[in-house]
Amino acid sequence: MMKILRLLIISALAFSLSSCIDWDYFGLSPKAEITAFEVEGQSGTSQIDSANRVILVPVNEVINLDSLKTTNINISSLATVDPMVGEIANFSDTVIYVVTAEDGTKVNWKVKAFRQTAEVQIENSNFDSWYETEITWLFNKYTYSTPTPQSDELTSRIWDTANRGAVASFVDGGNTTPQDRDGGKYAQLESISVPIYNIAAGSLFAGYFTDDLPPDAANPRSNTKFGITFGGRPSSVNVDYRYNPGTDYYENRNPSTGNDQCDIYIILQKRVDGQRYRLGTAWHRSGDTVSDWTTLTLEMHYGELPAGSPAFMGLNQNPGEEEVDFADPNDVPTHILIVFSSSALGDTFTGAVGSKLDIDNLVLNY
Repeated sequence: MMKILRLLIISALAFSLSSCIDWDYFGLSPKAEITAFEVEGQSGTSQIDSANRVILVPVNEVINLDSLKTTNINISSLATVDPMVGEIANFSDTVIYVVTAEDGTKVNWKVKAFRQTAEVQIENSNFDSWYETEITWLFNKYTYSTPTPQSDELTSRIWDTANRGAVASFVDGGNTTPQDRDGGKYAQLESISVPIYNIAAGSLFAGYFTDDLPPDAANPRSNTKFGITFGGRPSSVNVDYRYNPGTDYYENRNPSTGNDQCDIYIILQKRVDGQRYRLGTAWHRSGDTVSDWTTLTLEMHYGELPAGSPAFMGLNQNPGEEEVDFADPNDVPTHILIVFSSSALGDTFTGAVGSKLDIDNLVLNY
């Protein structure tokens, strides 16, 4: 899947100084926040109003609200929540979740589910909104851009990049950047030269990049959490793109000869009880030069892939994937994975320095 190179291991070291505890003073914490909330059948990102202690949860219009199970509740460190994650509640009316802080403070949160049209789009899928982040690494300041506002709660992000990995290799600005187009912005992904590994692919994906040290050095994507909550069933996907493959080619870190390819794919998953099932697949991998802006249309294939599909589109072709089988093609998804990469084989240190993939105006067709 995602082409984030092993340089992310370096990135993890760069940022692992941040603590997993969200308070930095002595004594018992009074914090009783909910920073992420998800239920089965959710069709988009929950809207969390921390000031008024209200959470609005969009769910697919075909979902029965009477008995929904929570699948994720993130709360303040050392706090507890009741009902707990995994419990079933009746969301046809407001449900009260009580968060108890470490010091015993109790805070009531009102959680309301609302039906959202199945023809849902992904926020900022025209990539017009970007946000600057400044960090200090080895006593130097670096900046990079992200298409989702930075926040303490990673799971609230919709889009992310591997820019922090590039910055950890002393590449100021990263290798996924906003560029101007027709009064708006687009994303430019570039494969760049980095120390030790020689090639690092530019990337943009739906999900978030963590600061954790990868547990498996052979799997750089262990830093990356792919997918966001989603409940639509698009028939196809449109995206504007350009691609110019580079010529400074590396294979498995070594100088070589070959042709680079870009990767563009959208995967629909149904996640149930910790298991992931592939529901829909739309994929484009090509090394063709596309100099002018072109609208690419990808058909969404539901259920098992058509006969003759390339092997790379199948289940678990890359380390770190956890899909156990194909879902019933008539199911409703719970998550969507969207990935763009300037070098399709970046995980194996393979690709061409200078390859550029430009992306704009992602649209889900129903």
